Formats: sequence, C-alpha cells, structure tokens
Amino acid sequence: MTRIWGALAAVVLLAACGGEDAAVQVSQKNKSFNPNQVKIAVGETIALSNDDKRTHNIRVFHPEMNFNSGSQDPGEVVRLTFDAPGTYYVTCGIHPQMELKVTVTEKGSPSGS
Repeated sequence: MTRIWGALAAVVLLAACGGEDAAVQVSQKNKSFNPNQVKIAVGETIALSNDDKRTHNIRVFHPEMNFNSGSQDPGEVVRLTFDAPGTYYVTCGIHPQMELKVTVTEKGSPSGS
C-alpha cells in the first residue's frame, strides 16, 4: 500500500511541477499569434489556443516537422512539441498573414532551459 501512495504522490508532484501546464502559451486572436515569437528548448511544448471567433488551421512545414492540425475551432488548443533544434515557422492555413516564429535550442544551452 505504501508503494501505491508513493507512486500516486510522484504523479501528483509531476503534475504540479510541469505536466500540461508547463507548455508555453500562445493565443490566436484577431488573425494573429500573441506572442508572435517564442524561444524554447528541445522537447518543450507550445499550446496554441484559439481565442478567436473564427476557425484556424495550425501548420508547420520544416525538414524536422511536417504538421497540419486540420480545423481548429474557437476554444480548441493545439499542442506542438519540438524534438529538434532550429527555427520553425508556425502559420495558419486559413489566414496566411498569421506567423509564429519558434526558436528551438538544445537543452542546457544558454538560451534553452
């Protein structure tokens, strides 16, 4: 029984220290990303919230990542995890003027976490 409580405590601690809330938050509203550029380390996640009244479509075209979210309705969140360093451009397939620059650094580098 003690092992079960220990494992449960570890899960609760992980959730409190990171989990889904650890993602970098980016809002989509008025046909723009806010902020429009972020810097993260390899393995980190960005949560893109559609805080708009219109549908969006998250896309990333990069040698290390090819992603298309399909329709992202108002209120939905798309989560992207970046597994390789580089500069990525996240766009909206519906509103091409929307662009988010994501700089991904190696873990432990001065500009990474």
